[in-house]
Formats: sequence, C-alpha cells, structure tokens
Amino acid sequence: MDDRPSAISHQPSSVRRFADLEALSRSLVDNFADLAHSRSRFCVALSGGHTPKRFYELLSERGSIDWGKVHLFLGDERYVSPDDSRSNERMIRETLVGAIDISPANVHPVYDPEGWEESARRYSDLLHRFFDGQDHTFDLALQGMGDDGHTASIFPGRRELAAGIPGSLPADPWAIPTPGPPESPERISCTLDCLAASRQVIFLVDGEAKAQRLKQVLSGDLQFPAAVLASKAKHVQWWVDDAAASLL
Repeated sequence: MDDRPSAISHQPSSVRRFADLEALSRSLVDNFADLAHSRSRFCVALSGGHTPKRFYELLSERGSIDWGKVHLFLGDERYVSPDDSRSNERMIRETLVGAIDISPANVHPVYDPEGWEESARRYSDLLHRFFDGQDHTFDLALQGMGDDGHTASIFPGRRELAAGIPGSLPADPWAIPTPGPPESPERISCTLDCLAASRQVIFLVDGEAKAQRLKQVLSGDLQFPAAVLASKAKHVQWWVDDAAASLL
C-alpha cells in the first residue's frame, strides 16, 4: 500500500527573506514580542535543531516580554534524557528558559521516564487539556524543515504523514510516537493536524543545503511533510535566509 499523501489544495504561503540567520533571528524576536503582547495567554510550540538557537539566545535578552502569560511547548522531541546533548528540551533550557523569568509550570516538556509511547500519550493528553474547546491550538508554532523535507518529527514516506491528510486518520491524538531516522533515537511529535490548527505557523529555514528542498516544498509537493503542514495550516509564513532562498 502507498502511504504517501494524495494531492490536496495548497494554500499560498508568505515568504520573508533575510540576508542571514542573524538578521532573521533578530526580526523574529520583535515579531514574537509583538504577538506575546497582544495575547492574554500566549502558547508557543518551539522547534529544535540548529536554526532557532540564535533566536532563543536573543529572545532570552528581550526585557519587555511578560513571561508569566507565556506557555512553552515542543513541536517534537527525541526520546532521550533531558540532560542528553541530543535533547531539544536541554537546548531550549540552555539558550532560553534558564535565562528568563518563567514559571516551571509554564514550560511543558515531552520526555517521560515511563517510556516512549507513554511520553507521547501523556503529551497528547496535555495538549488536549490546554486546547480542547478552542478554535485553535498554539498561538504560534515555530517549525523547522530538514533537508529531506521533514518537519517536527514527521518524515517523508512514513505512515505518520498520512495523519495529516483529510479523510485518513483522526485528528486525535495530537502527539504520537514516531521512529527516528536510522541510528537516531525514537521521537515524539505533535501531529500535523495539531500544528496546522495553530493561529500561525512560521517555518524557519536557513542554508544553501535546503534551497532545492525549499523550492519543492513551496511548489506544494506533498511527498514532503513540510508541504503538507503548509497546505493545511490557516496562516503560514516562511522566514528564510538568502542562501535557502537562492533557487526561488
């Protein structure tokens, strides 16, 4: 059976270009601060990887944000200890959370020592408690895109990708256990449905190595999970540096 998604209508995405990752990160801090100021409760799904690290460092220095009304979630996580160097939670703690005045109750990790599948189940339950009954999930979902077109921990060719296509798997649960790439830890990921229900999705993409894949994804090629998410989300922006945008 072919588990790749069939075509669905692709909604146009807004692309914002920046000279480099530093300029992108500085502008994103301003955008984040404005959005946080406009909400009485501001729920954000953060991404891991290299691209957002500079943004987190700069955000930690922004003094005008009321962190008491901000809730920080993860779009995905490797099933490793929070002290493991591969942990997204650890990276975000070291670059952002450890330097800001935010209550531990407002930071929502994914890892649970009870196990990989149990971590996914508990995280899905948490998301439903926060968002059931609302017309959206996160106020902002910050997403990366791998050079293979994956986003969060939803990878091309995997059955999990089908959960983002209307008429296939139900929208519940909102977090699932997913296999990682070869020789990589198992993952827990928000589903594409959960991320697509955000008020706004911003993809952060940098580097020439992703230029060809970015072109394919923006064309609406639904073999790539990033394209599926962009097609389903209500409001999507692509924040890219000139290197990543070199083929656009």
